[in-house]
Amino acid sequence: MGQALGVVDEFDSSGKKHGFYGLVNHGNTCYCNAIIQSLYYTTTFRELMFDWHQILLAISSKKLSTPILSSLSQMFMDISNKGPGVGYFDPYRFVSSIRKHRLQFAGNHQHDSQEFLIDLFNQLELNMKDTVMYLSTLYKKSVELKKKYTHQLESETNEESKLEIHKNLEQLDQYKVRFEKGRALFKLYHDLFQGEMKTSIRCNTCEYESLRAETFLDLSLEIEINSSLRSCLSNCCGSEMMKGQNKFFCEQCQSRQEACRISKLGKLPSILIVHCKRFQYYRGEFRKHYGRVTFTEQMRFGGKYYKLYSIVIHVGASMHGGHYQALVKTNGSWILFDDQKVSKESKENIDQVFGLPLMLSAKANIKSPKTAYLLFYKAYNPIDNNKK
Repeated sequence: MGQALGVVDEFDSSGKKHGFYGLVNHGNTCYCNAIIQSLYYTTTFRELMFDWHQILLAISSKKLSTPILSSLSQMFMDISNKGPGVGYFDPYRFVSSIRKHRLQFAGNHQHDSQEFLIDLFNQLELNMKDTVMYLSTLYKKSVELKKKYTHQLESETNEESKLEIHKNLEQLDQYKVRFEKGRALFKLYHDLFQGEMKTSIRCNTCEYESLRAETFLDLSLEIEINSSLRSCLSNCCGSEMMKGQNKFFCEQCQSRQEACRISKLGKLPSILIVHCKRFQYYRGEFRKHYGRVTFTEQMRFGGKYYKLYSIVIHVGASMHGGHYQALVKTNGSWILFDDQKVSKESKENIDQVFGLPLMLSAKANIKSPKTAYLLFYKAYNPIDNNKK
């Protein structure tokens, strides 16, 4: 199915050329490998990890524990340092860190890639937040030390001592630089992946309105057989009546009342991750939904323009079984990462991950197809895109 890569290049914003490296499977870690590939080829996120790596090296301290951020940023640096080419990389240290610090992923069991992605995002946020707080503490201490050194400088007459004090003051300035850099990187991380959904519920009896805003790191969509991604996205917003067993408890009426719930998008992230909910609970187990859901490589959603650049694929019939792969688009070509294996894919093969038509998806004995599970879209400016 795969083809030789031929001449395909991946560049970052500085013009550095990157290679294509598969990842060694350490006992059913394909769910992790597919996510890591998609994130590594999220260029802005990759460069974000490089910046965090430099900060963590500069403030190396036993007082600060950032196991997930440290191991991921180090792995990204190690992959990058391999340079151009095609091969594989062993993510042993990162996998070991995940299994040690996130016990739900310990052992050699298969896991859901979307659950892993969200947990990874949450852990990164915690590690970044702790780092910024630590940088803030160091900066505040440096301010007090600068006052002390400045006072000494005013009364010092020895030239050598003055030079030493000036050096100390210059070193203290780095604490402010690192703190501001860390705070900016933390904000960038949120801007990259975090969106917001706004929900209002209006009571039909007294017209009391309840407003709520919730953040999301991915959009989890209920999918329908023989539908499109655009149709599924439109279903996540809109209005519905809350009645019968689904009545709304109105705080003003102090009773359950019929109401109208309206959901709409607030803030959209730079990187939109769409989760196609292909596993449905049925008679005590999660079964896979093979229904065909088409999607395009470019789309407009919520007033933003997005380009598809990565797909996490699930092969198999079970949430806790089967296999995960990652498809990444770079420099106009689609590259398939299947654990250690790396190959080039044709457009025809990309279309095969839509799923099965209605008649075929109803057959229980059909061979499990590849289906898109997570779609990674990046926002772009159509005016800038037309100039290229």
